[in-house]
Amino acid sequence: MELRNGPVSIFKIVFYALKVSNQAFGTVLALMFLMVAFIALLSVICFGVSTLINNPLGLTAISLPLPLLTTFLEVVFTVATVYILAARFEKRGTSAYESFRDCLVPAIYFIISSLLVGIVFYALLFGLMQLSSLTIKLVGGLLLCLLLLPFCFTIHAIALRNEGPLSALRYSWDLVTRHYWRMLWNIFCLGLMGLFVILAVFSLCKALLPAQYAAFASPHGLAALQTLAPLWLLQQPKLYIILGSIILVLLYLYFCLFVQ
Repeated sequence: MELRNGPVSIFKIVFYALKVSNQAFGTVLALMFLMVAFIALLSVICFGVSTLINNPLGLTAISLPLPLLTTFLEVVFTVATVYILAARFEKRGTSAYESFRDCLVPAIYFIISSLLVGIVFYALLFGLMQLSSLTIKLVGGLLLCLLLLPFCFTIHAIALRNEGPLSALRYSWDLVTRHYWRMLWNIFCLGLMGLFVILAVFSLCKALLPAQYAAFASPHGLAALQTLAPLWLLQQPKLYIILGSIILVLLYLYFCLFVQ
């Protein structure tokens, strides 16, 4: 998938992001349920076998692959989400199962490329943390974060262009460095928009439930947030908590689609 018509404005990008997110939301939701089903099946198998073994060492040995497989499925979900969005953008259909099947190998490539970038990044960060000056640490940390920006399209190169780990890193670097400041500005605008959405949801909840959110608006609201929020949640009916959790998950999923 290429944007062949040259540079586009941030407003046009937002418009297409909303449109494609709406079209792909159902398929991505089905993919999420497929991932949850796989993780649940793996959990049942691991704990079922460990129960039959009835051995602490066997329990550890069986349950060890579970976090690794869960992490791998999460990566597959991320890569498949990009694939689904691209399919909707190009007006071609793809199912949750097809995207899952086609993104197993690209997910492995993305893990390899992430490890390559991560090793270099954390090696530089470790060396930076050995310095004594706090100012140099802060400036160096910011520069390292900015240095990661050129690799933001690695997953797209792997999922959509069938690139390998190294060629995907090179493609993303070449693409972003040619438009670095434009990319940085777009990411800043999207992050600012996400902050506005959070503030809007909080303001709406505060307007509809003024008594429950009065403590958050007080001078000590932020400090008391961790203790007040669980207490406020415990006072709500379980049905409200379940429905609220489902709505928050769906909103988070939609926002992730929008950002992609």
